[in-house]
Amino acid sequence: MKKIISLLLALVLTLSACSVALAADVVLRPGDKGDAVKEVQTLLTSYGYYSGKINGSYNTATTTAVRNFQRYNSLTVDGKVGPKTMAVLKSGNAVSAPLKPNETNNNSASVKMVQTLLRDLGYYNGKIDGKYGKATIAAVKMFQKYNELPIDGKVGEDTLNRMKSSAAIKAPVNQKDSYSTENKHIQERLKYYGYYTGKIDGIYGSGTIAAVKAFQRANGLKVDGAVGPLTLAKLDSNNAVSKKDADQATDVGTRPILRPGDKEAAKVKYIKEVQTILKAKGLYTGEIDGVYSGIIVTAVRLFQQQNGLTIDGRVGANTWKVLLGGTVTPSVPVRPSVLRPGDKNAYVKELQQNLVTLGYSNVPVDGVYGAKTTAAVKALQRKHALDVDGKAGPKTLAKINELLNAASTPSDPDANG
Repeated sequence: MKKIISLLLALVLTLSACSVALAADVVLRPGDKGDAVKEVQTLLTSYGYYSGKINGSYNTATTTAVRNFQRYNSLTVDGKVGPKTMAVLKSGNAVSAPLKPNETNNNSASVKMVQTLLRDLGYYNGKIDGKYGKATIAAVKMFQKYNELPIDGKVGEDTLNRMKSSAAIKAPVNQKDSYSTENKHIQERLKYYGYYTGKIDGIYGSGTIAAVKAFQRANGLKVDGAVGPLTLAKLDSNNAVSKKDADQATDVGTRPILRPGDKEAAKVKYIKEVQTILKAKGLYTGEIDGVYSGIIVTAVRLFQQQNGLTIDGRVGANTWKVLLGGTVTPSVPVRPSVLRPGDKNAYVKELQQNLVTLGYSNVPVDGVYGAKTTAAVKALQRKHALDVDGKAGPKTLAKINELLNAASTPSDPDANG
């Protein structure tokens, strides 16, 4: 009798254990009904994926919401709520639904997340209020513009992923009276070229803005006082037009600086003079028409290349001097102390080649400091406890050289681009 009781007790314990296991592995599927489905609908609503009735019915709308939730949270997209999906739903920090202007089912948590990301990237300076209004939409569009995404003001999958990635391009510096270390760098470069004479204080005030506009005007950039990717790239280059060059009409007589696209009547005779000189040298085959575009610009570039001048297609002081029979010291490129996203030069190409050597195989060797190069630099900085800013400054470049020179480390073993 005791043996029978013992067997029955063992059977009960076994069945009890099985029941616990089944409860832990429960999966909700389309067609299910009950309080568990209500809980899922409530959680999906809080993240902005579901806008239907909380009725406990696992219907089509619920299934679609579950699939979208899984897609944006890197889960298996099967429309079922298993343990993993339920754990993320209950975590409190899952990725909210993407946003679209004027939709009524956007929730404030999703909007606040996007506003916070945009603020950290420098595109949004309004309140983190969860309202997807004009200011937020404008910030989204600006982010999409500088990150080369379709500009529609909607925070879809591609836009949201880029916002959250280390490769996201930050906003240009254009907030008046803002302070940042990047502002200090801009002031230093403006001072280097002679446009800024104030304090290097990192404050983007009226003096800095005026200097930026003067720099943009002299270098053929859009004159808006904002340091976007093109202006920053030119500031960091070694061939931008200095204030001295811009102010100097000529080093011989009263000849002005000629730039591609010049159409001013006052410059026509000087353009014709350049065309005549280069035609006599066999570099120009067009008409002596006073139009500074097309083949005359190409001829000027070839002349500059032959004479060790900066190859920019402009007839500035040095080019005028050599054209008129004088001589100048050939320009020697200066290696930038910092390489940044947006840069396009041989030094970027060298950096990319070094990154590939270190195992960051996803980096294109094209001389353009784009998103993949930025991501690789950040990965390297993160791995070696450097400031993770995506810029190849002195410390980062020194670490790269150290890794390249280490005989025992032919490549960065953990690099994955």
